[in-house]
Amino acid sequence: MCSSDLYMTGKETQYSFKGLFGQDCAQPDVFERVGLPLVEDLIKGNNGLLFTYGVTGSGKTHTMQGSLQDGGVMNRCIDVLFNTVRDLQTQKYRVKPDKINGFEIISDVDAAQTRQTEMIKNMQTPKGRRQNQSDLDLANRVPEMHRLNVDDDAQYAIFISYVEVYNNYIYDLLETPQTDIVTGKPKLQSKVLREDSFRNMYVYCVTEVEVKTPEEALETFFKGQKQRKVAQTILNLQSSRSHSIFNIRLVSVPFDHLGEDIMMDPTVVTVSQLALVDLAGSERTARTGNTGERLAEASKINQSLMTLRSCIEILRESAERGQQNGTLQRLKGHPSL
Repeated sequence: MCSSDLYMTGKETQYSFKGLFGQDCAQPDVFERVGLPLVEDLIKGNNGLLFTYGVTGSGKTHTMQGSLQDGGVMNRCIDVLFNTVRDLQTQKYRVKPDKINGFEIISDVDAAQTRQTEMIKNMQTPKGRRQNQSDLDLANRVPEMHRLNVDDDAQYAIFISYVEVYNNYIYDLLETPQTDIVTGKPKLQSKVLREDSFRNMYVYCVTEVEVKTPEEALETFFKGQKQRKVAQTILNLQSSRSHSIFNIRLVSVPFDHLGEDIMMDPTVVTVSQLALVDLAGSERTARTGNTGERLAEASKINQSLMTLRSCIEILRESAERGQQNGTLQRLKGHPSL
């Protein structure tokens, strides 16, 4: 444990490390310690969040993505999730996003018709233009083989969304760009945050892609990567100029009383999500030499990271107050007092 005097407030703050990874630590070690518990929670119906934070060029993106032969946390989370629910997935399009942060259950007949329409469309579309098509060959990638236990009295559907926060605007990286009327170039339209009926924040009308294999999930990710804002700086050839949120949503639908089909009642559906956030790195102008557009981007990045730090500090103080109040209540109820 160490302590630090905050420059602005003079208040002493203590920090403790739950775990440290040395420079020889491998991707599987990081995933087992950091990523696997989050997938376990996801399958149990709990939400999770993992974000990489640090200066530019420190290895955040590598830790999150890794390579096809040695996957990072994101790749391995996807593999373990599909290893676990592979034989318990719903037929495609039985579960449908309602665009307001919830899901609808679709009849088998309507879902079959949608699948048939998609099949005909794919037959008529050149391979290179099909949805989720990327330039990467995933045939030789090395998957994570770990598998978890899951409730087999339900079926599951997995949805992917991928957004970025660039210069304080939100963009859907899976959306098809529209032609800008001024420049004539493809351009993504910014999205807005809204609050659903349970007071959860979400990106309104974000694209959510149903995926049935790890390869489909990674294809979706790499499709979004093509539209993410990156640029070359002195410290990094491919510096992220935005914060990206890769969101995995697991929808669990129980079987009916006969055990032959899933229930059509949306109120019995369980939705859990895992947000994997690759934050842009904090930057010092003296080190990067940024000017013009790159300098403006760095200013927004640093500003947002400071806001995040303030939020975490408020949450930490709130948790500490909650612990103190809980301890006080327990003491009041003690027989010796």
